[in-house]
Amino acid sequence: MALFLVHSCDEGGVAEGPRKKEFLSRISADRAVVNDDIIFTDLSLGAVSRSWVFEGGDPLSSSSPEVYVSFPDAGIKNCSLEVTFSDGSQETQNFTIEILPELVASFTYAETGANIPIQFTDTSEGEPDGWSWVFPGGTPATSTERNPIVTWPSEREVTVSLTVSRSFDDITTSYEIPVSIGPPNLWTSEAQGFEHPDSPFWWQTWLGGGGWPAGSLTTVSGGANDSANTARIAYPGGSTWNMITRDTRAHNAVIFKGKTYKISFYIKAQTATTIAFVRFANQIPSWWPDAWKNGDPDQGFYSQGIYGINVTTAWQYHEAQFTLNDLPYDVGLNTFPDIELSGPVSPNVIFIDEVRLQQLD
Repeated sequence: MALFLVHSCDEGGVAEGPRKKEFLSRISADRAVVNDDIIFTDLSLGAVSRSWVFEGGDPLSSSSPEVYVSFPDAGIKNCSLEVTFSDGSQETQNFTIEILPELVASFTYAETGANIPIQFTDTSEGEPDGWSWVFPGGTPATSTERNPIVTWPSEREVTVSLTVSRSFDDITTSYEIPVSIGPPNLWTSEAQGFEHPDSPFWWQTWLGGGGWPAGSLTTVSGGANDSANTARIAYPGGSTWNMITRDTRAHNAVIFKGKTYKISFYIKAQTATTIAFVRFANQIPSWWPDAWKNGDPDQGFYSQGIYGINVTTAWQYHEAQFTLNDLPYDVGLNTFPDIELSGPVSPNVIFIDEVRLQQLD
């Protein structure tokens, strides 16, 4: 609380008994947040009139002894009180008020990649004086620095969060966004990364010509690359097995002729084996209903990928890059992952995770 006092007495010395004229004013705070009320009070004795002025305030002025004032904009505000006393004299008091903006958390970050220091910069508004960062899988994993530097050991999608606090009014607020370590993933972590519990329903799967055994594709905990979940494929053996997301366009990508792309994934098996391929493919089938096509033309099947993959019992990372000079159209409008098991003949359990597609140029 700020208290401003000015005393003045009749000429000729200090009068005995109660003063007939005294200049006294008070404000409830000289620092506040936008739109919070500050109480301005004139306690003067012998006043016959007063005039308040509140720069940028609501209200802008007043003649009342007590006024509740709010300020919609942040900054330094100059306010004043002028009092006229019964003897005709006037006295003035000036007040400087600091108005803080609402506390809003935000940040930016530098270009990302695996095994490189990444600078995170706090851009929060409202003059915070405390910071709490969370960097899943990063080093450090948490920080209380204002502008920390973080490193991740591999490319991935993470959600970085910042909570800022302000001791002045004991307020905290948070901000979080997904951050791609490395070039952005054109597929979604929910579907092709198997992080959403419904992800098995977004894949179309089949076993040879005999349909798909119920429950063979599920998600389980313990994903690769520090992710929470992975796909678990209960392969019954003896036939070709496929899975794609062709018919769920919301989770698929767009690719361009002449551009370079990288497909990557993690894979392991209960028993060491070999699978046919993991690739990216593009297709808009002619037999699709118009609602699925959304006005787009038919596009014939096109694919690039990794073939003849040896799978061990421990997580292994695979990647390959392709420049699409032979793409038969300028823009592939529905690009999806395409995975096939055709080499194995014995039942097995396959785990695949973090299936990613990135544009490199």
